[in-house]
This record gives sequence, C-alpha cells and structure tokens, in this order.
Amino acid sequence: MSCGMISGSMPDLREIMLLDKMGSRLFRLPALFRMSSESRLRLRRAVVISAGFPPLAWIYKWIYKAHVSYAVRVLKRLPNTRAIYVARGVALGEIVAGVSDVDLVVLGDWTEEQHGLAMTALRRLSDLSPLYDAMLWQHAHSVPSFRNLYETDLYWQFRFDQGRTHWKLLYGDDVAGALPRPPTERLAGGYYMDVRNWWDNCRATLVGSGVVARDRIFRNSIAYKAVVEVLSAGVLLKGDVPETSRRAVVQRAVPDASGPGRVFLERLERTAASRFLRYDGDVREDAFRFLLPLLEEFHAKLSAAEIFRPLSGAALIVDCPASEVLRSKAAELHACRIVNFVKRRWTGYRGAHLFPSVSFFNLDDLMLLIRVDPSDLPSAEQVRALCEFHAASRPPQRIALLLLLREGAYQVETESMLELWHLLICPPANPDVFALLADPEFVLDGEVIVSANAPHWTPFAQFLVEEELAVRRAAMAKTGGDQSMRAIELIRNLWRQLQLQVIDQSARDGQLTVPLTPQAVMRGLERLGAPTSAVLDAFRAAYEDALEGVETDVRPLLPEITSSFAELHQPR
Repeated sequence: MSCGMISGSMPDLREIMLLDKMGSRLFRLPALFRMSSESRLRLRRAVVISAGFPPLAWIYKWIYKAHVSYAVRVLKRLPNTRAIYVARGVALGEIVAGVSDVDLVVLGDWTEEQHGLAMTALRRLSDLSPLYDAMLWQHAHSVPSFRNLYETDLYWQFRFDQGRTHWKLLYGDDVAGALPRPPTERLAGGYYMDVRNWWDNCRATLVGSGVVARDRIFRNSIAYKAVVEVLSAGVLLKGDVPETSRRAVVQRAVPDASGPGRVFLERLERTAASRFLRYDGDVREDAFRFLLPLLEEFHAKLSAAEIFRPLSGAALIVDCPASEVLRSKAAELHACRIVNFVKRRWTGYRGAHLFPSVSFFNLDDLMLLIRVDPSDLPSAEQVRALCEFHAASRPPQRIALLLLLREGAYQVETESMLELWHLLICPPANPDVFALLADPEFVLDGEVIVSANAPHWTPFAQFLVEEELAVRRAAMAKTGGDQSMRAIELIRNLWRQLQLQVIDQSARDGQLTVPLTPQAVMRGLERLGAPTSAVLDAFRAAYEDALEGVETDVRPLLPEITSSFAELHQPR
C-alpha cells in the first residue's frame, strides 16, 4: 500500500475508504492476495484436519501464541504505538486451529505518515501468514480517530464497545477500556449495523462464487459465525445479556427452535465439534433458509427501539419524479432481463421495483427489489444463478439486487466495501425505499406495495446522514487538487454531498426532504434559500452524459460550485 501525505486533519478509516471508492489516488487501499492463494487454502485445510491429533493440537496452540508474540514485537517498534490488543476468538481462548484468525487492534499517537506505516505493517502480517486476519490493516487507528469513530459511527461504536470487555490488552495503555458506555438510545443502531455486516459476510458464502463459497471449511465456519452473531443481536435487541461463547449461543437457541430450524442448529453444533470439516447436508441451503426468517423477525422488532422510532418534527417528503431519475437505457434493459430470468425460474416470484435510494452513495445507483413469497423462497442455488447472470451482463450503471420479503429486503450481491447502508433494508432504517414501493411509476412488474403505516424518518436514518456528511466534507476538501479522479466521480460526489446537506438541513427545519434526483436536489437547495446557478445545470447535464458514456471535464466548474455553496457546506 502506498500512503501519500494528505493536507488537513488526519483521515480516519471511513475517510480513507471513501477516498478510495471515489477513485482518488491520495490514499489507496492495500491489495489483498491471501484469499486467492490455493496453496494457502490447502495448508489451512491440512491444519484443520490434523488438529484433532493431540501432539499436533498442542503444536498449533504454540503456533498461535507465536503469531501473537511476533505481531506484538513488530508493532510495538512502530513510533508512538500506544496499545496493542488481540480480539475475538483468540482473546476469548476459543481457538479452532486453521479456522480462527489472529485479529489485532493497534492504537497510536501517530502522525499521518506513522498511521500509514502501521497499516502497512498489518498488511504485511496478513501477507506473511494465513493465520492473520486478511483485513488487519483496517484495525490501526490513531487514538483521536479511534475515539471519534466511537462517538460518531454506530458500527464502530458497537465493535469498540465489545472491545472494552472482550479484547485482551497485549501492550501499552488500555485505551479501549477507558471508553465510556455508549448512549443507551444508540445501542440498537449498533446491533443493526453489525447484523448488516454479518449478512454481507454470509451472503458471499451462501450465494457467492468466490473462495469462501467454494471451500468447505469456509462455508461451514462462516455460516456458523453469521448465525451466531445474528442470534446474539436478537438477544441484545431484547435487552438480554448474550453469551460470550459462540457455542453457548447455539446451545441457548436450540430449545426455543422447532422443526427444520432446530435440526439446522443441531447440525451447526455438530459441525463446530468437527472443527468445521463436516456438515450433515448442504450448509448453504440450510443457512439461507434459516437466516432469512431470522432476519425478518429481527426487522419486525426494530421499530420498538428508540433510535428507530419516528423522528420528532420531521415529516418525510421523498422527492423523486420518475421522469427525472438517472436511469440509462442499458440499465433499464438489464433490469428487464433480470425480471424475465427470475419469472421463468422462481415459483415464489411476485413482482419487481427499480429506483434509487438515499442508501446509495451515488444518485445514479439503482436497486432492483425482487419481491418473493416468504413461504416460497428461492433456493440459494437459484439466487446464485441469478447473481452469475447479473455479473455476466450488468451495465456500467450500478444495479443492486435485493430480495424483498414482508419485513425487509436482502441484498444478494455487493460491489463495494461501503455498502452497509443498503445490505439490509427495512422501513425504520430506509423509509424512502418503502415510500417509493407505493409508486406505480417504479413498478417493473407486479403491483404496488402500500404500507399500513406511512414511512417515517428516524433518528437512525438521520444519524447515518450526519455521519456520512461529516466524512464527505473532510474527504471532498482533499480532492480539489487530485488530478487522478475521473470526471464522473467528481460529479457523483458533488451531488451526493449536496443531497445529504438538503436532507440534514431540511430535517432541522421540520419538513424533511429526501431528494433522489439532481433536479430534486436543486429544488431542495432553493427551498433552503441556497443560490442555484447555471453551473449546477451544467453538472446535471454532465451527469446524464456520463451515464451514456460521454464524459465532460467538470473540474474548471468546481471553484464556482465551492464558492456558491460555501455557507451551505458549513456544519450547523
């Protein structure tokens, strides 16, 4: 990984990842090679198989300890390293040789250059051995960034809150242990963000075609972990104390289950006992059919949590005329092909809807919601075939595929690491989606869906808007002189920032507007009293042209945009 110096404040992980997605060369994410190495997979498999024999089992325990000790020696030599922790299974003493990763968290009083060195050191550890987690580089934080993530990001707040009690300090000061307890009203938001993350991890196994789907040990262990973490989130949502041991979570759930669900959980118990070498059946099909109803149950309970209740004084207006939606001809044609593909193969298919959502980072990103009967779900194999069909012919414009059930929608393919907003969709978290489901203009096939309760904006949705807006302000301030960014990325990110600003400020004025087209953003700016000019029309025209393959250099227009909206850009 190369790390260039960036002017301004030190970027945290969110800003680094956003700059990377925007196409900026100011800070590039590391390339990951570990998962593609067949020799490493064979080595991992040999370790799991041989770990059942006492002499080797003892040796493997020593090897894990040696990995931890070596990492500490390397990391504590970095300038100004403040704390080193080991996390998850290794910290809790639940090591399954060859399956468990060594998860580390490193904190430091670093300069920006030193932070880059720490991420590089963690990346090198991942490259060195398959026992180190492949994403170690994400877990190097400057102490101020660590605390800021804890205060302003629901996902990281949940993860770091777990760290207060579950991480094991290996070196330095206990910075995590000194964190305050998160505000009670935010807790459910953190549980939901973590559930979204686990759905993504498991989705790649259940309906994907990569290494984690092809390898038997990955299939078994990831399905097991995802089920355990979603079960634990349900316990937390009820206000109960979850088990710290994954095996105990499954054992606790078995007596309350019945029928196929109980059979599945008992099979999971046995596969964990086999060190994930064996599963009695097809774990992908069984986990798919167990997780979707479990997630439906979780979604149904969310609205009772304070952070998912209606935001006081914020009436929701979704401004999205169908004629204004950024939708290329190629995208429309592809969506129709997807619908025809599904209609011929899925007996439970009921309809399809295509539209944008504020849950996406770009105004031209679309979601294709495929409505299915919850009592007649497609198989994991059928969804996998759909994803392969989609990947083989998808257009340049982003179309995300989601299965729409009664309580929520479930994304079955991903394109970016930054998709937590829309991996799972439900009314309290994504009210704009459920407002548009009732609009016949966005029905590709089937009927409109009218909710019994009008969708409403929530503190959770507002929290995500405010968080992303703050990260974008920091990132956009750094991109003005970056000549590596393509015109389409500059255009997309300008409109996204303006969109979020309209939502944020209109929420404060008591009539919350969610604009989903460039024209809608301009109307929102006018209502807020912000000046609009011909330069925005030029940006809108450039956006439409870019989707049809014609790019315009918009960089000369940026100074006028920046000066026109300088006051609007300021946090309120």
